[in-house]
Amino acid sequence: MGKYDFIKEGNVLFWHDPDNGLSDGVYQVVSVPEVIEDDSIILISASGSEAEVYPTELSPINSGRSYKETFLRWKAEREADGKVFYDRLSKVMKTDSKMKVGDRVIFTNDAGLVYGPYEVLAFDKPDNGRSRCVYIDHDCYWLSESPDDLLLVPKKKYVMTKEDKYLSRLCKNIIAGRFDWRKYCRQQSYFGREICVTPLFCSYGQVGYTVYFPYSGMPDVEYDWEMRELTIDEMDYRKYFEQEQG
Repeated sequence: MGKYDFIKEGNVLFWHDPDNGLSDGVYQVVSVPEVIEDDSIILISASGSEAEVYPTELSPINSGRSYKETFLRWKAEREADGKVFYDRLSKVMKTDSKMKVGDRVIFTNDAGLVYGPYEVLAFDKPDNGRSRCVYIDHDCYWLSESPDDLLLVPKKKYVMTKEDKYLSRLCKNIIAGRFDWRKYCRQQSYFGREICVTPLFCSYGQVGYTVYFPYSGMPDVEYDWEMRELTIDEMDYRKYFEQEQG
């Protein structure tokens, strides 16, 4: 394990600004070189600003163990007693924030110490003038936190690879009935890539086909027209693309 393995694109880290800590804080890694040395340049960003820093100036922010399952049991008990939880911050207070369950946040406590990232688990409505209404996945899972103490970690922007774009186009054509599978039972080019189709049979006859990509390493695409199931690498094609974005 290398000493800079924690520095990966999309990770949230703490930057120790060598300029007397002027811009110390939580940043997200935008880009890293393939091999990270002490003098490598790492591009980080926060609140729309970017900085080029050395890896020696970065440190991980550890969230520790997960309490999500314990929280969900605790939440279910309160719901049985009539308590209502919500899935978005905008449902419990007037705000422009799009924070929702499943997002990741950085938490700063009253002493100014930074922890996280933590997953957002639920929201409840503030009462008695308090602003605490966000439940996060940390050891005090039963204690809601104030949105003012939480920094939403932006999700990494997903850019489809050439292979994903190709698979997406193929799947759309299959679903729309535009893919003439019989034509490709012998290997040939389909929109610039070599493919080969093999019929899919069960005990009483053909029920679909599988599209292979010889010598390319791309996953198989299987269509079962009887079950109306389209899969990529044995996974529902919609979930496959959600996974890629995830």
